Amino acid sequence: MAGRRIVTCIQTVRIENFLNKFQRPQIFTPSRNSSYRSSKPVGSPDLYTNVEISTSPEEWKYVERLLPSKFVPEPSTKSEYPSGWRPPTASLSSYPYFVERNRNHMLPLYLKIQGRGEIKTTKLKRIQGDIWALQDDLKCYVEKRSGKYISLQVQEVAGHINIKGDYVRIVEEWLQDKGF
Repeated sequence: MAGRRIVTCIQTVRIENFLNKFQRPQIFTPSRNSSYRSSKPVGSPDLYTNVEISTSPEEWKYVERLLPSKFVPEPSTKSEYPSGWRPPTASLSSYPYFVERNRNHMLPLYLKIQGRGEIKTTKLKRIQGDIWALQDDLKCYVEKRSGKYISLQVQEVAGHINIKGDYVRIVEEWLQDKGF
């Protein structure tokens, strides 16, 4: 019986030695959170946080140049703009509906692409007034220009019109011709 124990002990030692040959050595690398935490302190923070407060208007004018503007300025008046942009000329009483521009003076007209580029929708936002009259006029114009039957969806509460398809240029041209 003692001989069996010795044989089994020898066999387990041989198996362990065999497995140890194929194990890869583990290399310990200390993890580093960031360069800040691993670098040595150079000195007291008081050396680097010394701030001088100035109330001089001469120095403040240089700071004001760097601050962003709080509002978008009105565009300068020109006869023609290089980008093709036109300022609005229509008033609220010109039509029973009105399309308000966004704060950057651009038309609120967007192209929404879905389904890996298969589904395209033109969206007109910020409509005020009679949205149904706008829908009728817009549908007549786009169908005449494109030569196709188009599908429109009116969201009266939100003040949006969705047109199935990519008609951004046609709608933009129509809005600018109307003066919006």
